[in-house]
Amino acid sequence: MKTIHLEKITCLIIGLILGIALSMVLHTDIYTSVFSKHKAIASTTAIRNQATAKIQPVKNRMDSFSNYNTRLQQQLQQTKQALSLSRATNSQLKNQLSALRFEYHNSEDTNKKLSDCDSILQTAEQLVEAERITDSLCDAATINLQSQITIKDSMMALQILQYQYLQQSFDTCITVIQQFQTENKLMTRHLRRQRNKSRWLSAGTALLVGCIAYSIVQQH
Repeated sequence: MKTIHLEKITCLIIGLILGIALSMVLHTDIYTSVFSKHKAIASTTAIRNQATAKIQPVKNRMDSFSNYNTRLQQQLQQTKQALSLSRATNSQLKNQLSALRFEYHNSEDTNKKLSDCDSILQTAEQLVEAERITDSLCDAATINLQSQITIKDSMMALQILQYQYLQQSFDTCITVIQQFQTENKLMTRHLRRQRNKSRWLSAGTALLVGCIAYSIVQQH
């Protein structure tokens, strides 16, 4: 009699264990389905890569403009130095021309006047050429400065475009974070409900399998 009673208890325990094992399997399947349902809708890494893909060409153009602007500044410095020398030459030629004219008017020697006249003409031609060179250097400096202004305007436009790309990326990240937060709240709420359901299901399954096992033992 005791042996039969012991067999019934053993069968009942085995039934309960099987029920608990089955409920754990069902419990795991529920969580797996929940987690697979709530996958991430976007990746911040992908957003960063997209922003980089847009910004990099802009950055390359800005670097190109910056290098060109550096060359223009170097050219402008050389032009200023040449312009300074040209103006000094102009001043020297003007002084020479004034001195030659003074000697020409104050000289009473005809041969000396003829010689001074040739020197005056030669110096005047040199002064005209020097003035032309000075004007050319001034024009080059003006064009250089205009080019630098145009480059700075272009770089400013590129900086604005780069800022807009960064702003778009930031706004997208904010939107994704908000979506993550919303998804997280929904997932937490859903998990809480599923957890309660799984607990009742586990308990019910374990009880049902135990009862079935007990009924089978009773029949024997």
